Amino acid sequence: MHKTKEIIKKAVIYVRVSTVEQAEEGNSLVTQEKACREYAFKIGYEVVVVFVERGESAKTANRTELQSMLKFISQKKNNITAVIVYKIDRMSRNTDDYSQIRLLLKRYGVSIKSATEQIEDNPAGRFMENMMANIAQFDNDVRTERCVNGMRGAITEGRYVWTAPVGYSNVRVADKATIAPNEMTPLVLKAFQMVATGLQTTDSVRIQLTKEGLVKKNGKPISKGYFYAMLANELYMARINKFGEFYKGTFEAIVSEELFMQVQRVLKHKGHKVSEYKTDNPAFPLRRFILHPSGLKLTGSFAKGKYPYYRFGGKGHNYERDEFERRFAFFMDSFCFREEQIAKLKRFVRE
Repeated sequence: MHKTKEIIKKAVIYVRVSTVEQAEEGNSLVTQEKACREYAFKIGYEVVVVFVERGESAKTANRTELQSMLKFISQKKNNITAVIVYKIDRMSRNTDDYSQIRLLLKRYGVSIKSATEQIEDNPAGRFMENMMANIAQFDNDVRTERCVNGMRGAITEGRYVWTAPVGYSNVRVADKATIAPNEMTPLVLKAFQMVATGLQTTDSVRIQLTKEGLVKKNGKPISKGYFYAMLANELYMARINKFGEFYKGTFEAIVSEELFMQVQRVLKHKGHKVSEYKTDNPAFPLRRFILHPSGLKLTGSFAKGKYPYYRFGGKGHNYERDEFERRFAFFMDSFCFREEQIAKLKRFVRE
């Protein structure tokens, strides 16, 4: 009698880790792969390929190694019937993405198996699989919310907790993250001062300051596009623009608001020399004529070079210019004479 040829079940292993998770949880790539290989041997699978995702977020399915794995599985000649992961959340932390991945794998006749979680191919097992995918997303959403809330809390305190631009360094003050000027600060200030005069083209200023040592943190020269973005960055006047709101930074400003706005006007006019900063700018007719109860004068400027806003003393809440002027006009209308008052006034004048 002929022996029936034993069918070898083939699988791929998918492991993923971010630097933070590796440090905090110890779920290193080596640990994951070892657990997955042991599990594959235990359930009788031959591991064909190991796909290793280094440092890419599970919030999206657009990951390099994940896409490579799906492409590999789609080729029938590879005869893959299972994807083995350390935990379900290694595959995805987004329930919609996980469902799409699972559905795609199912079309290829491939199942997802977890080396550390009990997932059986029955109603109860599929229910548990969905529960674990939902828990992964819930955990991810909670982390995101905490991160965003932490960032919002930081900027309300005037602290900038993102990567510092050229001229600033990320530091900790009283054990709290913020930014502070560094050795590049004088060159950044000089860039604003030179551009503000309008006597040189912006690119000639960039080239000159590059020769004087103005470079990125990685030591590379500043490109033309990066230089323009630097000159338009409100952070240099200690103003944080995040989450659609503006906050006054508690860190040291590199340039004054007047200098910053002068540079924006020069850039708007493509490097041609423009007039000096005018306090009675016709674009903001109410500037200086309205006082806040605290004594601060009303000022105004263009955000990102084109959106007009009023504010008091260059700090605090921003007011959209047209709406502010409309409300001001409405307020002034409350002082106008009524028809009967005008008639009475005319009578008094005649008398």
